[in-house]
Amino acid sequence: MNLEKAINIEDMHRAAKRRLPRIAFDFIEGGLEDEHGLSRNIEGFLRHRLVPRYLVDVDRIDQTASLFGRTYASPFGIGPTGLAALFRPGADLMLAEAARDANIPFVMSGTSTASIEALAKVAPEHGWYQLYGARDRKISEDLIRRTREAGLGTLMLTVDVPVSGKRERNIRNGLRRPMRMTASSYLEALCHPAWIVDYLRNGGTPMFENWKPYARPGASADEVADLVGQQTPASDQTWRDFENFRRLWPRRLAIKGIMHPADALRAIELGADGIVVSNHGGRQLDRSPSAVEGFPGIRHAVG
Repeated sequence: MNLEKAINIEDMHRAAKRRLPRIAFDFIEGGLEDEHGLSRNIEGFLRHRLVPRYLVDVDRIDQTASLFGRTYASPFGIGPTGLAALFRPGADLMLAEAARDANIPFVMSGTSTASIEALAKVAPEHGWYQLYGARDRKISEDLIRRTREAGLGTLMLTVDVPVSGKRERNIRNGLRRPMRMTASSYLEALCHPAWIVDYLRNGGTPMFENWKPYARPGASADEVADLVGQQTPASDQTWRDFENFRRLWPRRLAIKGIMHPADALRAIELGADGIVVSNHGGRQLDRSPSAVEGFPGIRHAVG
């Protein structure tokens, strides 16, 4: 499908499902366990209604929003999406360019397939970096150093992945470390030749560029992916690590994944500049409330 002909998000959804093999599509589409969290995220928005007020001059609309001392064109941004190049080669920087052109923020995933330094060249004023804390704290500290030296203005620490979630679609498809793809996944992928051509043309498994320096010299993309799996999630990460990151990072620091008002208050007390209320898209704790449900309590607590 030519995406220029898509008239809504569902059109794009169907186009993606046609193009991508199940192992890739399920990675984007799926939650974990029974996927109640995914359903709750959708239902949380559907429960809210928009009540219009009419006979108001709307000839000129101003959607600008100020955040962290910068004015953006709209109160929206592009959140972090891991392994984006598996779905479309070069996707990370395409998203960064789109955010720059639309004048909205873009958050590079901690498991991106482009580097912090490349992001800084493409979208220096709009690019943020998402930090997943590593078991080896020196890796985390070096990622912060690189983000600082690249000149990016905002670091976003994601804290809602203390352990790996049981993403059952990925397990069934064999998308885990080490890779254990099933025969049916291989056969199903053959039904998506355009994706396979792109995948092979671009070298197969995408490289986690930001993690490459911490692997052995000449490590393959699979070896680097194994390193990421060994280093994250850091189940021993605590508020003490957050305090250390705050000391190392001199610019705007956001914390992503907060759902409890008490955690929000503590984050602010320890120097967070912003909070992202998030249940990780329903991909980490299936019984967690949706972000829409959690937001009012946190807003009430911290203002």
